[in-house]
Amino acid sequence: MMMSRSRSSRAAPSPWYPAGRRPGSARQLDDYAVDPALIRAVERAADSRVRRRLADHDGLVREVQVRVWRQVSSRSFLPPPLPLVALRVFGMACKGKANTAFLAELIDSDVELAETVHWAALGTRRRGDDAATLQHAVASLGALRTGYMVLGCAMRGVIYQGDPQHALDELWNGAVGTAVAASMINQIRGRSADKAFLLGLVHDVGRAALLPLVERELLELERPDAMEQVAPRVVHLLHARVGADIVRGWGLPATLVSAVAYHHERTPPDKLFNAVAVLRLANLVHQRLVSGPDQLDDDSVLLSHSLVRKLGIDRDTFAAMLALHPGALQATREIRGFD
Repeated sequence: MMMSRSRSSRAAPSPWYPAGRRPGSARQLDDYAVDPALIRAVERAADSRVRRRLADHDGLVREVQVRVWRQVSSRSFLPPPLPLVALRVFGMACKGKANTAFLAELIDSDVELAETVHWAALGTRRRGDDAATLQHAVASLGALRTGYMVLGCAMRGVIYQGDPQHALDELWNGAVGTAVAASMINQIRGRSADKAFLLGLVHDVGRAALLPLVERELLELERPDAMEQVAPRVVHLLHARVGADIVRGWGLPATLVSAVAYHHERTPPDKLFNAVAVLRLANLVHQRLVSGPDQLDDDSVLLSHSLVRKLGIDRDTFAAMLALHPGALQATREIRGFD
């Protein structure tokens, strides 16, 4: 009889993901959803300006929610803008209005972006930094994927850098893990893998943008010690709205903005169902990695998840994809700008 693993072999629990709960469980889905009533409660509290008792943990969470909501709803908070070069490359790539030579010329003006494109296309086989090689890398990736790589590199360098860096690193790893999983899910569905990758990459950008706000408010309340306990709850409640505002401000497509805004809704609009379902399933695939080795040994619950059936995914094909996901994720994380 096979012996079970000891609890000590499990990975340390993460405040950002419900590690230790089997993907697809009812409790996990409850954690994943955001109750609209909580948003309304924060809104009412912000309007009434009722001060909460800071000695109580729940009271501290509510107080920080009110303060952060006040900044977000009044538009007094603006996240750091992405480099203009990155936004221009991404916009032109999505609209198909630039040839590879012109895109390579734009990207070559930013050393970090050029490094990312080189590594994404050629890896360790790159032969130099001259324009001809960069043009070859852009042609190898294609305009659309080049735009996504450039946008991701810019996000990593601007949105996911700062304090607290350990939490931002964890959120970035989650974004990349979900993006890779989403692209693989869409690939086996015969849909656009690149668009799914982009959605996975940007869907939680609101979390990273909100973290500095939460940290600042806790410092003002003289409770920086409560960051690990308060930040995940506050950020989870507000990040979808903030993320949609950020993505809209970057000029990304309206469908992407809507998908980010609704990605925690249990019943999103019909036209967004597939995008949101793919994103949720991709999140479960990523959580499988952060839940520790036990979860990697048994994928039966994930393979029988209702989302697999609703998306029309063949169970055996999905099982093969799960086996390939860790390697694909590792390859993506080795790209300069995505590490």
